[in-house]
Amino acid sequence: MIKPEKKLSLVEIGSFLKDYPSWSMVEGRLERDYKFTDFARSMLFLNKIVNPIQEFDLYPRIVITYNLVHVSLLNPHTGVLTQSDLDLAKAMDDLSGLQDQTNPGIPV
Repeated sequence: MIKPEKKLSLVEIGSFLKDYPSWSMVEGRLERDYKFTDFARSMLFLNKIVNPIQEFDLYPRIVITYNLVHVSLLNPHTGVLTQSDLDLAKAMDDLSGLQDQTNPGIPV
């Protein structure tokens, strides 16, 4: 059973964006591009994030174009951003291997 979650306030979202500047708000969704050195590393990243995605029961839009992975988050159960979306975004950043979130191209 899915636990009910409340919609995040603009203050909560703003605080997250301040701490994670590679993420942005686009039409109510939390979005980020991850840039890797090649397609294989993009796919490695995708494989790494499968388990957290399933554990959080959130299924982001993911588009892979060679070495670029575009992720777009919005809680599919509530239709709004929730704490789980932020937690998944943090987990994805941790698994990306990008130490400096604004420095693309570091291998997974």
